[in-house]
Amino acid sequence: MKRGGYEFQIAESRLPDGGTVISTIDITEQKAPEEMLRRAQKMEAVGQLTGGIAHDFNNILAAIMGNLTLLQDTHIDKNEGHAGDSKLITSSIRAAQRGAELTHRLLAFSRLQPLDATLTDINEMLPQFHQLATSVIAEEITIELELATDLWLAMVDTGQLENALLNLVINARDAMPEGGRLRIKTENRALSEHDTAAFEDMRPGDYVIISVGDNGTGMPDHILEQVFEPFFTTKDIGEGSGLGLSMVFGFAKQSGGHVTIESTEGQGTMVSIYLTKSQPQSPTISHEELNKPISESGAEQKRPTGNETILVVEDAEEIRRFLVTALERLGYQVLETADGPAAIEAMTAASDIDLLLADVILPKGMSGRDVAEAFRKHHPDAAVLYSSGYTQEILNKRGQLEDGTMLLSKPYRVQDLAQRVRDILDNR
Repeated sequence: MKRGGYEFQIAESRLPDGGTVISTIDITEQKAPEEMLRRAQKMEAVGQLTGGIAHDFNNILAAIMGNLTLLQDTHIDKNEGHAGDSKLITSSIRAAQRGAELTHRLLAFSRLQPLDATLTDINEMLPQFHQLATSVIAEEITIELELATDLWLAMVDTGQLENALLNLVINARDAMPEGGRLRIKTENRALSEHDTAAFEDMRPGDYVIISVGDNGTGMPDHILEQVFEPFFTTKDIGEGSGLGLSMVFGFAKQSGGHVTIESTEGQGTMVSIYLTKSQPQSPTISHEELNKPISESGAEQKRPTGNETILVVEDAEEIRRFLVTALERLGYQVLETADGPAAIEAMTAASDIDLLLADVILPKGMSGRDVAEAFRKHHPDAAVLYSSGYTQEILNKRGQLEDGTMLLSKPYRVQDLAQRVRDILDNR
């Protein structure tokens, strides 16, 4: 039996005279570790599932977005069709881009998004963020900054932190339809082992905390238990994806920190992001510029071309067909295979190959890394470029990429492909 955040067990005992005594025992503390473990296992399982979905979705989007840009090129070059056709293609590319943004949020929850962390004074970035937050809330809502003096430095991806804070600001805005007060607060806090016992998978240590609080509608306990789960939302259909708080959760955990939420119905909500304190000499969690976002412009950009020979190894037929078509239009000679064994045959038979473009995850017992190792033996002076729907960080953790590897992240368009291929060929 649960009441007011506590859990009780009902016990019944018999008296010698035949009577019965019914008592309640507070078992909150005994049940807490079990509940924390259950939630942690649940979130881990959901994270693995959403990460896999995001990877597959990125593969699908790579084929859709790539072929749309090829159609856009054909329409512009040959001046075929109606003007409305071009608008439809552009609209479809934008829709695919929104799909890519959705997978980015899924990867954020799964802790698989690319991070480019730098040593950051969060107090210095918040005044500028205040201006951004002011532009997305109603005039009836006031924003207050409460910044701690001598705030510790944190190693964090400032762009992703701003995205997380913006999600929290928007949620706070929606919880105050009649207006209210929104407070963004920073503080230093040293947490002992006793302090972290109440958190799932959190180590004792020094933390920089950024909190976003409102005095809005608040939430009941049964809602709080689910708010970090992907696609869970209290908003009406079409008004929210249910990925805002789950993205914040994944970002905080991937950054080595944590996130907590406190809420009371009718009084408001406060979400706190915990980031570990860092020293100036701390190593960065840098992510190669090779995973930079998809370029905004399309066919109007001048694309670098070439005449070298490229071996494409990609098991997804739709993506392989796009790659071959795009590279041939850029002037390259292209060999194509669907798996590692076939790639070995192709690289053995060919006298000169300048670049291997291989998917990281391939069938028939050979990964992209296996193919690359064999390729370097046959063509030691050639370059290697990997492609994947997973991010470089997770592939490195799994040992599927070697240090210094260049990765083309799916989905991408012709412009991204052309520039990346030219860059790696020029810098062999």
